[in-house]
Amino acid sequence: LGLRPKSALAARQVMMLEAERGNWAAALPAQLVAATNADDADARQMAARQRAALIYLDVLSELDLEDDQKRLREAARRLETALAAWPEFWPAALTLADVLDAAGQPRKITKALETAFRAMPHEDIASRLGAAWATSEGSYIAKLIRLIPKEGGLADEGRRIVASAALGHGLVGEARRLLEDIDPAHRDAEAWRLLSRLAATAEDSASERDALRHAGEAPRSRRWQCTNCRLVHDEWRGHCAGCASFATLKWQRPDGVTPLNSGTSPRLTKAD
Repeated sequence: LGLRPKSALAARQVMMLEAERGNWAAALPAQLVAATNADDADARQMAARQRAALIYLDVLSELDLEDDQKRLREAARRLETALAAWPEFWPAALTLADVLDAAGQPRKITKALETAFRAMPHEDIASRLGAAWATSEGSYIAKLIRLIPKEGGLADEGRRIVASAALGHGLVGEARRLLEDIDPAHRDAEAWRLLSRLAATAEDSASERDALRHAGEAPRSRRWQCTNCRLVHDEWRGHCAGCASFATLKWQRPDGVTPLNSGTSPRLTKAD
């Protein structure tokens, strides 16, 4: 047992080296060994993100949506493993939906996207669900409402995203109800901007100005932020563009940054 921390440290170094080289498959066994030394909640969460990221990147590196059914089913199984480790990792859920679509499994697409929306509500997942459900506008919004997490910050996130979808479909009353269900103290900048649009629709210029003022003072919407150097990225990538740390990007409300020192990163490619 006394050798365990040293073994885990060596495995972590191997994992980081292989990840830096883009050898995702080679990094996975080392990550499993390194994870055995994750002895607190933060370390376990980091290990889960690393595992999910390595699996996702390895799948992407060899993914061909025109592959035979056996290879597509294996890719889907591995993406499901990544999401089991990190349920909030919504890019993996969208890729899983693509793979399941190519494999001709529409029912599994719906289940995967619904599970992903409950874990981390996101506009892209909501949009894909609309296509998967292929239902009327009112039924689409009603189905989304049932997927909103029951409590906490994700509940407010879900309400805001569904409100945006409702407004996009002309369901003004439903959009207003969802936004008003969010405690004003918990509304982010995007929620206030949606309220300003509703006020403009109602030709209520005073409320429109007030909502825009609140938007300027409210927390920013979620972005990919490095938990190490705090750099903000437009899209997820394996390595942070600022400090090169691996699997440190989280989908969260940016903290510790201002518009002057936040940044963006290049689009994810199969090489990263």
